Amino acid sequence: MINERQFNQLSEMGITLYQERQKANQQEQSAHEYSSVDLGDIQQDAFFSDVLISLSLSFGDMVINDSSINLGLFDWRFHAQPTIEYHDHILVTPPLTELKKSVSLKRELWQAICKNLL
Repeated sequence: MINERQFNQLSEMGITLYQERQKANQQEQSAHEYSSVDLGDIQQDAFFSDVLISLSLSFGDMVINDSSINLGLFDWRFHAQPTIEYHDHILVTPPLTELKKSVSLKRELWQAICKNLL
């Protein structure tokens, strides 16, 4: 799968590409489901700091956008569902407040990190 920039560059070179319409629509819809990120909350959160330390990252390594945190290795996004997903260098989890409450979500997060990032 290619990203939008790659698609545009290949199209400009005259290379015809086909993309499943359903998949593109799903990606557009899912982009609107992410929660916003508050820099103040993130920086004061001990759980988030512990995750950064486990990945050998610091607050200086991250760039916060409206709905994601770019950590260089991956983007971390938050959604309302109690599931954790990792695909195409995007980690999608419930908000930190929900992660901290649930031992099973913490375990699932750690397994996703170990499997995909370490």
